[in-house]
Amino acid sequence: MGLYAGWMKNPNVAHANNDVQLWPQTVGGSIMTFCNNNHLNPDNHQDMMTIVGQFSAHNHLNWTWRPAGGCRSADLAATLLDKVAGGNYSGECGWLAWALYVLLTAPLPYGFNKNVDPKKVKTYSGIVGNNNNGVANHGGQEGKGFFSQHAQAVHNLGPNTYNRNSNQLDLYRWGDHVVVKHNGYFYDPSYNAWYANLYDMALYNAVDLESSPVDPKDFKLGFNIFWKARANGSANDLWFRQLQPGELGGYPPGSAVIGPFNNKPVAPQAQQPAAPQVPGNRRRNCLFRALFGCFPWGH
Repeated sequence: MGLYAGWMKNPNVAHANNDVQLWPQTVGGSIMTFCNNNHLNPDNHQDMMTIVGQFSAHNHLNWTWRPAGGCRSADLAATLLDKVAGGNYSGECGWLAWALYVLLTAPLPYGFNKNVDPKKVKTYSGIVGNNNNGVANHGGQEGKGFFSQHAQAVHNLGPNTYNRNSNQLDLYRWGDHVVVKHNGYFYDPSYNAWYANLYDMALYNAVDLESSPVDPKDFKLGFNIFWKARANGSANDLWFRQLQPGELGGYPPGSAVIGPFNNKPVAPQAQQPAAPQVPGNRRRNCLFRALFGCFPWGH
């Protein structure tokens, strides 16, 4: 067990000598050595942004966003801080947010020894305000995700939503996103950013999601998925929709969603793929297989 994981298990127990000796070579030790040498104070906004930026510094860690690798606790994030500095690691945004929380609360010199409530680690899912305008830091109702500005890859995560306003692939559709609130600001180590309000991370908040099969008799043709969204401060409906597989060739690689539309769009009708052509002298032998095995179903 490493220094940070051990401290999370029992903060009253002195760290083992071996953990202390290894600490400078860990992710947490590398980040804190930089912060200590530069006398950074997380209570100072500019210093805090420099601290947040260390999660994007490759000498500390090479982070890749991986959707299947979730983290919802300080205990788990502590294991990341105990890993060897400069390594290739991956997971969701929660890892970095909770790791920042651990550094804020860990004792000196291993952290900043700040009294931060774990409830300050905030998960945002496009929360919709009570007036349905897509603006809320808390309360209201849970949204169905949100769309953020994402013009280039961040931690090897590229954009996934084609923006009809800019005619660029420059948005990302999030189900939710995790940040840390400290001294009145929300800090985001995934985007190396800060927000005055939790909802400022979103351009559009998804207030509803609609999903239905393209053909109820053949689920292999996929689903039509629509998001009804509202820009911050607006009660006007906008729409996004998932691109159908047959459309993907017409958009930049990585495109999965398109929008915003002023009115609910109509998804193109998915067509059954045509059978591949075969030479005439083989058509008789392929007559049965053409009905069942020669179609690229689901592609």
